[in-house]
Amino acid sequence: MTLQVKSADGEAYELQAQYVVGADGGRSCVRKKLGIELLGMTHPRKWVVVDVTNDSLDAPYTALHADPERPFVCIYLPYRQRRWEFMLKEGEDEAKMCEEATIRKLIRNHIGDAVDELEIVRIRAYTCLLYTSPSSRDVEESR
Repeated sequence: MTLQVKSADGEAYELQAQYVVGADGGRSCVRKKLGIELLGMTHPRKWVVVDVTNDSLDAPYTALHADPERPFVCIYLPYRQRRWEFMLKEGEDEAKMCEEATIRKLIRNHIGDAVDELEIVRIRAYTCLLYTSPSSRDVEESR
Protein backbone atom coordinates (compact mmCIF):
# COMPACT_ATOMS: atom_id res chain seq x y z
CA MET A 1 0.00 0.00 0.00
CA THR A 2 1.28 3.47 -0.84
CA LEU A 3 0.49 6.34 1.49
CA GLN A 4 0.66 10.04 0.64
CA VAL A 5 1.67 11.80 3.86
CA LYS A 6 2.98 15.16 5.08
CA SER A 7 5.75 15.84 7.55
CA ALA A 8 5.28 18.18 10.50
CA ASP A 9 6.64 21.05 8.37
CA GLY A 10 4.18 20.28 5.55
CA GLU A 11 6.52 18.48 3.12
CA ALA A 12 4.67 15.77 1.13
CA TYR A 13 6.21 12.32 0.67
CA GLU A 14 5.21 8.68 0.09
CA LEU A 15 5.42 5.69 2.40
CA GLN A 16 5.19 2.04 1.42
CA ALA A 17 3.57 -0.32 3.91
CA GLN A 18 2.19 -3.83 3.92
CA TYR A 19 -0.34 -2.89 6.60
CA VAL A 20 -1.81 0.39 7.81
CA VAL A 21 -3.49 0.67 11.19
CA GLY A 22 -5.90 3.55 11.68
CA ALA A 23 -5.70 4.07 15.43
CA ASP A 24 -6.55 7.73 15.50
CA GLY A 25 -9.77 7.63 17.53
CA GLY A 26 -13.51 7.37 17.05
CA ARG A 27 -13.58 10.16 14.48
CA SER A 28 -10.71 8.58 12.57
CA CYS A 29 -9.78 10.42 9.39
CA VAL A 30 -7.81 7.31 8.33
CA ARG A 31 -10.92 5.11 8.64
CA LYS A 32 -13.06 7.66 6.77
CA LYS A 33 -10.55 8.05 3.91
CA LEU A 34 -10.47 4.26 3.55
CA GLY A 35 -14.28 4.07 3.51
CA ILE A 36 -14.49 1.80 6.54
CA GLU A 37 -17.80 2.31 8.32
CA LEU A 38 -18.61 1.86 11.97
CA LEU A 39 -21.74 0.09 13.14
CA GLY A 40 -23.34 0.43 16.53
CA MET A 41 -25.18 2.91 18.69
CA THR A 42 -24.79 5.80 21.08
CA HIS A 43 -25.84 4.91 24.62
CA PRO A 44 -28.87 6.99 25.61
CA ARG A 45 -27.36 8.04 28.98
CA LYS A 46 -24.29 10.09 29.77
CA TRP A 47 -21.92 9.24 32.59
CA VAL A 48 -19.97 11.59 34.85
CA VAL A 49 -16.37 10.42 35.12
CA VAL A 50 -14.34 11.61 38.12
CA ASP A 51 -10.61 11.05 38.60
CA VAL A 52 -9.27 11.47 42.14
CA THR A 53 -5.96 11.18 43.97
CA ASN A 54 -5.14 10.64 47.64
CA ASP A 55 -7.44 7.61 47.64
CA SER A 56 -7.25 5.47 50.77
CA LEU A 57 -10.09 3.07 49.96
CA ASP A 58 -8.92 -0.49 50.58
CA ALA A 59 -10.41 -1.91 47.38
CA PRO A 60 -7.63 -2.78 44.89
CA TYR A 61 -10.02 -3.84 42.12
CA THR A 62 -12.61 -2.48 39.70
CA ALA A 63 -16.23 -2.85 40.74
CA LEU A 64 -19.38 -2.41 38.67
CA HIS A 65 -22.31 -1.52 40.90
CA ALA A 66 -25.79 -2.17 39.49
CA ASP A 67 -27.41 0.18 41.98
CA PRO A 68 -31.02 0.71 40.80
CA GLU A 69 -30.89 4.31 42.11
CA ARG A 70 -27.71 5.16 40.18
CA PRO A 71 -25.42 2.60 38.57
CA PHE A 72 -21.75 3.42 39.07
CA VAL A 73 -18.26 2.10 38.50
CA CYS A 74 -15.36 2.35 40.93
CA ILE A 75 -11.97 1.73 39.30
CA TYR A 76 -8.77 1.19 41.26
CA LEU A 77 -5.73 2.91 39.71
CA PRO A 78 -2.09 2.85 40.83
CA TYR A 79 -0.46 5.51 43.01
CA ARG A 80 -3.49 6.13 45.27
CA GLN A 81 -5.68 7.15 42.38
CA ARG A 82 -9.22 6.05 41.60
CA ARG A 83 -11.85 6.70 38.95
CA TRP A 84 -15.54 6.94 39.77
CA GLU A 85 -18.19 6.83 37.03
CA PHE A 86 -21.83 7.70 37.75
CA MET A 87 -24.70 7.37 35.29
CA LEU A 88 -26.73 10.52 34.79
CA LYS A 89 -30.45 10.05 35.23
CA GLU A 90 -32.87 11.21 32.58
CA GLY A 91 -33.50 14.94 32.93
CA GLU A 92 -30.57 15.66 35.27
CA ASP A 93 -28.66 18.87 34.66
CA GLU A 94 -25.24 17.82 33.35
CA ALA A 95 -23.50 21.00 34.54
CA LYS A 96 -24.93 20.63 38.06
CA MET A 97 -23.91 16.96 38.17
CA CYS A 98 -20.33 17.93 37.24
CA GLU A 99 -19.99 20.35 40.16
CA GLU A 100 -17.49 19.28 42.82
CA ALA A 101 -20.04 19.53 45.66
CA THR A 102 -22.43 17.21 43.81
CA ILE A 103 -19.67 14.71 43.08
CA ARG A 104 -18.45 14.69 46.67
CA LYS A 105 -21.99 13.98 47.85
CA LEU A 106 -22.29 11.03 45.44
CA ILE A 107 -18.96 9.56 46.53
CA ARG A 108 -19.73 10.23 50.22
CA ASN A 109 -22.70 7.85 49.88
CA HIS A 110 -20.16 5.06 49.28
CA ILE A 111 -17.06 5.89 51.34
CA GLY A 112 -18.32 8.28 54.00
CA ASP A 113 -16.03 10.99 55.36
CA ALA A 114 -13.01 9.57 53.47
CA VAL A 115 -14.33 11.66 50.55
CA ASP A 116 -13.01 14.76 52.34
CA GLU A 117 -9.43 13.52 51.83
CA LEU A 118 -9.81 13.07 48.06
CA GLU A 119 -8.28 15.53 45.64
CA ILE A 120 -10.50 15.75 42.57
CA VAL A 121 -8.34 15.95 39.47
CA ARG A 122 -10.99 15.95 36.77
CA ILE A 123 -14.77 15.82 36.33
CA ARG A 124 -16.26 15.28 32.86
CA ALA A 125 -19.54 14.04 31.42
CA TYR A 126 -19.16 11.49 28.64
CA THR A 127 -21.39 9.82 26.12
CA CYS A 128 -20.72 6.11 25.68
CA LEU A 129 -20.30 5.29 22.00
CA LEU A 130 -20.73 1.60 21.24
CA TYR A 131 -19.32 1.31 17.72
CA THR A 132 -17.12 -1.19 15.98
CA SER A 133 -15.97 -1.91 12.47
CA PRO A 134 -17.84 -4.91 11.02
CA SER A 135 -14.54 -6.68 10.42
CA SER A 136 -10.88 -6.25 9.78
CA ARG A 137 -10.47 -6.33 6.07
CA ASP A 138 -8.04 -5.62 3.33
CA VAL A 139 -8.55 -2.29 1.63
CA GLU A 140 -7.72 -2.03 -2.04
CA GLU A 141 -4.42 -0.31 -2.73
CA SER A 142 -6.15 2.03 -5.21
CA ARG A 143 -7.92 3.94 -2.42
